[in-house]
Amino acid sequence: MYAFGTKDALTLGPLYPDRCALAERDGFDAVIIHCFIDPGLRAARERVRIPVVGPGEVTLRAGASLNRKIGMVTPSNETVDSHWEQVKDLDLEKRFVGIEPIEGPLAPFPQQDPRAMTEALVAAGRKLIDKGAELICPSGLAYIPIRVSAVEVSRRLGIRVLDPALLSVRTAEMLVSALNHH
Repeated sequence: MYAFGTKDALTLGPLYPDRCALAERDGFDAVIIHCFIDPGLRAARERVRIPVVGPGEVTLRAGASLNRKIGMVTPSNETVDSHWEQVKDLDLEKRFVGIEPIEGPLAPFPQQDPRAMTEALVAAGRKLIDKGAELICPSGLAYIPIRVSAVEVSRRLGIRVLDPALLSVRTAEMLVSALNHH
């Protein structure tokens, strides 16, 4: 177990290849890594034949296909460097205006306050807009969609805010459908 929003999520990377292999063996059609930073994504893909979707990769590539100026919010300062590496690995750094940590305490899941989380995410988004962002890619799946609505944040900021879970599920569905049409 690790604290939400911390760099500790990266330590889960070695677990994903085995877990994805189990999912494939058990008949799952696809797997979605439940972490925006996509720990273990490449190794998991090398291990299985079913699609393995990384919400970070999917969301960042979707953002790049929609706009030139992207901003990312992340739950803590701890992950900013790792997210910059992720952006560079995807060759998207020219499209990025910045990565802004969401200010506020990272409470355990049962104690999270959706309203406070929304306000904190909106404040971080405004900082990115001030830097020129035209679209927000939010890291931290406990924010969007679990506790915070991408639609509400988008409405309040006046720019698009992507939903990583929605994009990941739809991508998995699309890949499974494409593979079933062989």
